[in-house]
Amino acid sequence: MATIIVVVAAGAVNIAVATTATTNSTRSASFMNPIVQETEPLAPMAVSQDGNNVYIVWWSNKSENWEVMFRASNDGGATFGEKINLSNSTDAESQNAVIVAAGENNVFVSWWETSSETGSSQSVLRASTDAGQTFGPMIMLGTNGTVTTTEEEGGGAVEAVEEAVGGAQVAE
Repeated sequence: MATIIVVVAAGAVNIAVATTATTNSTRSASFMNPIVQETEPLAPMAVSQDGNNVYIVWWSNKSENWEVMFRASNDGGATFGEKINLSNSTDAESQNAVIVAAGENNVFVSWWETSSETGSSQSVLRASTDAGQTFGPMIMLGTNGTVTTTEEEGGGAVEAVEEAVGGAQVAE
């Protein structure tokens, strides 16, 4: 559970985030004055335009394999639904997730998949068009400008992602 402290004084806003987990690494937000430091790991969250849908994503190693987890609230954060394992990758470590909400019902989660065999990493994305109730297939964001999916059919989520990434084509 994180504690967020906001202090406003003389026109400057200071935000401190304290988490229960601690590691040796810290991040600085250089675009803010004064510098804000956050202790890793973070659990990124996003909120729909109307404020009713709150989404949170994190990565967990409880199964001895890093996985990206997700939970959604449709009542402004008062309660949350069941957690969803978005990555479910037995042959890769899934970490460093980020999340974006767009409009009332669209949510996009991206993270890195790192192969345990080769050590190579690839950025992936999953999209939901129903406020995080379901997600389309895992979309591999290739460096060659194409987008590929892990499933044959992506439904509306693939079209939403194509629009979000500037009309990239889905490779067959």
